[in-house]
Amino acid sequence: MSEVLSANGYRTVQCDSAGMVVVRAGRMFDGHTVREGPVMVITCGGAVTGVDVSGAATPTGALVHDFGPTSTVLPGLIDAHTHLVLDPDGSAPSQLTTDSDQVVAARIRANAARALAAGVTTVRDLGDRGFLTLDVRDHSSVAGAVMMPHIVAAGPPITRPQGHCWFLGGDADGAGAAVATICDHADRGVDVIKVMATAGMGADPTLAQFDRTELTSIVAAARAVGLEVVVHAHAAHTIADAVAAGVAGIEHCTFV
Repeated sequence: MSEVLSANGYRTVQCDSAGMVVVRAGRMFDGHTVREGPVMVITCGGAVTGVDVSGAATPTGALVHDFGPTSTVLPGLIDAHTHLVLDPDGSAPSQLTTDSDQVVAARIRANAARALAAGVTTVRDLGDRGFLTLDVRDHSSVAGAVMMPHIVAAGPPITRPQGHCWFLGGDADGAGAAVATICDHADRGVDVIKVMATAGMGADPTLAQFDRTELTSIVAAARAVGLEVVVHAHAAHTIADAVAAGVAGIEHCTFV
């Protein structure tokens, strides 16, 4: 394959037509600009390799999906905070303490497939049980498996014993236990570390579960194994502690 810059300003990777899939549409939103069509998006080997808005002919031999002149194509959406283990119509503590691994894994696959069908091609899962989301992530390309979005997974979130989302199994009583948990998470192949820095779900959201010193130790331990930390934080003082500790992201961030 070779890379060129097309006349319309989009970078194109040239490849053989075998295995090439082309999507044609009336217009395109590329994340910055709406381009009125006709639009042709070229993929090769599962990746976007070129975009044409000049009206060029479809490459010979390519598989074509033409959605017509009234359609719009856009990049896949990203959901940066999901919990694929959950059924939103049920009780989370009940589900995650009584459902079998098989039931939970089936729910993960169904939720992920539903997201993909809605146009979400990447999900960041910030809390599962028993690393089951990682198992789904790692086996989504197996022949015969249901199509999945790209999954960025945190595994069970780190929380105090009986703390927020304790039923997911990420209990850690203090910085020392949290550091050990991070090492285990890294060994299992998580993509990011999630920490419940404040309470939630009916508890007092101003209560800190980890203080600034503990969060600083957690961030340092995660970075030592090549991972970043995102925290669930509602309380203003804990948000400040998280920023001082160097976390990569703050979830909810309601400044209670």
